[in-house]
Amino acid sequence: MPDRSPPVGVAVLAGGRAEMLRASLNAHADALDALEAAGSPTCAVVVDATDRPDAAAVVAALDGATVLGGDPAEPEAAALARAVAALPGTVEHVVLTATDAAPGATALATLLEAARGGADLVLADPADPAPYALARRAALARLADLPPGEPPVAALARDLRAAGRTVALAAGAGVLRGDTSEVVTPGDARGAVLDTGHPEAVRMGYATYLGPRSVVTTWGPLERIEIGAYCSIAGDVRIFHPGGTMLDANGDRVDTTRIRGAHRMGTASTFPIGILVPDEPYDDVPPDAVAAKPMRIGSDVWIGAGAVVMGEVTVGHGAVIGAGAVVRRDVAPYEIVVGNPQVVKRRRFDDATCERLLNVRWWDWDPAIVRGNHTRFAAPIDAFVARFDPAGELA
Repeated sequence: MPDRSPPVGVAVLAGGRAEMLRASLNAHADALDALEAAGSPTCAVVVDATDRPDAAAVVAALDGATVLGGDPAEPEAAALARAVAALPGTVEHVVLTATDAAPGATALATLLEAARGGADLVLADPADPAPYALARRAALARLADLPPGEPPVAALARDLRAAGRTVALAAGAGVLRGDTSEVVTPGDARGAVLDTGHPEAVRMGYATYLGPRSVVTTWGPLERIEIGAYCSIAGDVRIFHPGGTMLDANGDRVDTTRIRGAHRMGTASTFPIGILVPDEPYDDVPPDAVAAKPMRIGSDVWIGAGAVVMGEVTVGHGAVIGAGAVVRRDVAPYEIVVGNPQVVKRRRFDDATCERLLNVRWWDWDPAIVRGNHTRFAAPIDAFVARFDPAGELA
């Protein structure tokens, strides 16, 4: 059995929708179990700042935690300070967290291990950020005095750094991630027409929608189109992969001159004459062949009406493709492109903010956490990244 250490306190600000509360609290429970298994007993104090009866019922059903009354209008730092004050005096380290995030199973244990090196505050590394933190209790004396309108973890990190206290970063302490992509069939096209050469040719992520008369097309059995989550694709958009480079089992390029349906620019006709003579021995795609590259459209991509995306291109997360644009080259994350041929107008945000968003990767969160944070998505971008990437504030 591992040695028993002093208890770790957990100060939780509970608010938001009931489904987010359940998802977040279940994730916190798994993370606390990992702490217990590593020999660190835990005790939790929850401030109930819910404003909906169904959410309040979730908090009321908690077992093994002390629940304090709260008010959604109370500053977050002040509410967390009350929770810290209610923890037993034997607590040396405190997790500051809220139910707008779901920690990974070993996230809190990772933070504690880093804190035992002597840091006053430990945050998740900016490469895998999280809005929670773990602090020495003695470092939390000014928690209630932090600016009321700022995310408390980011404000606390700046305050302690300015006071000459040690703020450390821990790799592997980020939030819970998942994969919500799924194969989309013609009968489940989410508003688009699918015309594909293989039943598993197209994958789309959670909540992505396509407007009326949009068409997603592949021709051969090898082409793949991958579309991320939370993409907004307008009407009359054409997304098609007409076939690209094929490789054999050795990684060598496959000669397509004898492939029946191939279009060839360097011969007498681009028309695939071979399809008109099915009794002739044209080759099928070799059984060991693979496509060199799928089309990849990232998450949180907005494609305007009438745009065309074609070929072995990658469209980065957060990109915007203007109405009527024709995309035949890669688009970097958060770029805005317009026109035919495509022209980059700018990025949606400055480079530092784009990089922070790519690290947050909110589209990989549990959908219940995304829905529960709907008001934060409507806030200014600076507030969003300060909340969910507090370590990035120290850069």
